[in-house]
Amino acid sequence: MAEETKRAAAAGSRSRVRTMKSKDKDAPKRPHSAYMFYANENRSKIREANPGLKSPEIGKQLATEWQRLSPAEQRPYEEKAAKDKERYETQMAAYKKQG
Repeated sequence: MAEETKRAAAAGSRSRVRTMKSKDKDAPKRPHSAYMFYANENRSKIREANPGLKSPEIGKQLATEWQRLSPAEQRPYEEKAAKDKERYETQMAAYKKQG
């Protein structure tokens, strides 16, 4: 364990310090994916059906359910994602014209 800490300290001395770029609060929010629309819509249903599940477990269950959906069942969420992407692109174009 002590050897791992020495290696980490040695590696840290050679690495560069990265500074985080500040976010612009006026920039448009990024678009959601089809999965995120599905997850937001179905999270409460899973939470009600399984009150003892913690957030990571709910996320895993949502992911497995999403993978089991047929392409026809995923289509409404993909359409929502496409509309959201269009919204983002139009807002981003207007935002870049401002800036």
